[in-house]
Order: sequence, then structure tokens, then C-alpha cells
Amino acid sequence: MPVYSDKAILEALENGILSIEPLHLNNIQPASIDLTLGDKVETLLPGEIDLASPDMEDIKQRTQTHDIRSGFRLEPNTYVVGYTAEYLKFSTFINGRIDTRNSLARCGLDISAGSYINPGFEGHMPLVIRNLGSSSLVLHPGIRICQLEIFMLTGQSIRNYDNRHDLSKLAGQVSGNTFHDALQSDVSGDNPLAKFLDERIAAVARERWM
Repeated sequence: MPVYSDKAILEALENGILSIEPLHLNNIQPASIDLTLGDKVETLLPGEIDLASPDMEDIKQRTQTHDIRSGFRLEPNTYVVGYTAEYLKFSTFINGRIDTRNSLARCGLDISAGSYINPGFEGHMPLVIRNLGSSSLVLHPGIRICQLEIFMLTGQSIRNYDNRHDLSKLAGQVSGNTFHDALQSDVSGDNPLAKFLDERIAAVARERWM
């Protein structure tokens, strides 16, 4: 899929295919948009997570939120979860990908984990911020933390981010074949960890935009 150029980004913003608030025009690059870091990050205290059946209450209790307005020191070989200061709203015609800015990558910072953005996503994008280098890195709100690439889908997606696990929408598009039968019999639900992330995205949106 082709990547949006700066011209296509401006057109998408103008016609409502993409919304970024607040938007600083000097953050629009030739084929990406620089996004900035919000004022809070989250850390997870040591413990155990069974990925097959995670104890969500335990994870919630071990998740700590840190105000970084006075700076937050990210030590080597550690990570935090932050959120973009910008509130993003994607139509179901586009998806996106977050990449590490080259200048920060040279310092050991990495934001490539969990970087995919679904069609129809709305909220402050969570960022897994890792320090892969040998130096401590100090995070501050408002720094240009990553770059966002926008891609046009081959057609409008059937589902958006919120109902991405609703198989009934897929089943309605096919009939009379093995694929349709497989969709009807697949009753697996979303992973509890994914639901936890959805809850955090919603909570951050309420905290900053109410």
C-alpha cells in the first residue's frame, strides 16, 4: 500500500479521513507526521503474567502511572508505556504505523513494538518506549517521540478498531463455503490483555478530553 505524502496528509486532514488534535503543521514531514509524548507514562512492577489466562486484577494493581512533567529517567534495558499527546482519529479507509525517529534511535530509543494502528482507531496512541542503548534517557512531555506513517487501504474495511473481533460482520460478506462455516464456528473472543489495553486507551481519552 502506498504511504501518504505530505500533500496527501493535508488532504486527508481537510476532508476528515484523518484527524490529529492538536496538530502542528511543522510536524508534517514529506511522508510522515511527527507525534509528541504526553505527560504520563506507565510502568509494570515485577511479577508473573500467564499469557494464556492473565490475572487482569493483578496487572492493574502492578501498573503504576508516572507524571513526567519534571522528566522521567528511562534506564538501559527497561521500557515504559506512554501515549501520544495528540488525539488521533482514523477513518476506515486508512491504517497507520508508528516508527522511531532516526535521531532518537541513535541514542538507543526504540518505539517499534506495538506500532500498528487499525482502521477506525480513535484515541491517544499507546507507545511502548524502550531504551536499547547504554545511556540513561530522560523523557519529557512534548518531545517529538515518533513518526506516524499513513497508508490507504485497497477498500474501506468492514470493521473498525472497536469491533475488530466481531466475526458476524465478516460472515455477512461470504456464504456457502468452508470459509463461511469456519467463521460461524469460531467463537474465540478477544484476549484479556487486549481488553485491558482498550480500557486504558479509553481512560486516557477521558482524562485528557473531558
